[in-house]
Amino acid sequence: RHRTRFTERIMSVFDADSSGKLDFKEWVLSMWNYCTVGDASLDIFTFDLYDQDGSGILSIEEMGQILHDIYGAEYKRNPKAKAVAMELKKLDSKAGMN
Repeated sequence: RHRTRFTERIMSVFDADSSGKLDFKEWVLSMWNYCTVGDASLDIFTFDLYDQDGSGILSIEEMGQILHDIYGAEYKRNPKAKAVAMELKKLDSKAGMN
C-alpha cells in the first residue's frame, strides 16, 4: 500500500466517522459521489481539498502543497514541479504589484 498526502486528504473526506477505515456504506457513498459527478464538480472538490483557509483562492503555500502532494518529497528537484513553482511565483509577484 502506498499512501501519499493526497490520498490521506481524499480519505479524510470519504471517511465520515474518522475511523481511519472505510466501511461499506462510506465506500459506496464515496464511489457513487465520485463516479456520478461532472467535471466541474470534480474540479470544485479537488479545489476544496487544498483551499485550507476556505478563502476561495489558492495561496502560493496551498499551491506548493499541491505540488508536494503530486510529486512527493522530491518535488523541489522535479523539473516539472520546479517550472510550475516558478510560474506561480511570477504570477504572485505580478498580482502583488497591482
